[in-house]
Amino acid sequence: MNAKTPVVSPGSPATVQLQDERLVCHGAWTLEGIHGLERRLPRPSRSGDWVLDASPIAALDTTGALSLLRAVEVLSREGVTVR
Repeated sequence: MNAKTPVVSPGSPATVQLQDERLVCHGAWTLEGIHGLERRLPRPSRSGDWVLDASPIAALDTTGALSLLRAVEVLSREGVTVR
């Protein structure tokens, strides 16, 4: 674990942080963890290619997976290409 990777428990809320040209997902991407995620979704200051890093996700269920897809769709509509 590096200094930039926060320690999260499976009960931590789902978040997305902008780091360099990466969208880094953290926390519990579950029914309990995604409440209010769209309001907390950061918007990159520029369009273009961004890498989605889901490796720090502590927990993932079907609801969280669908929320992850929706987040990518929202960013795509704003001109961000997510890889």
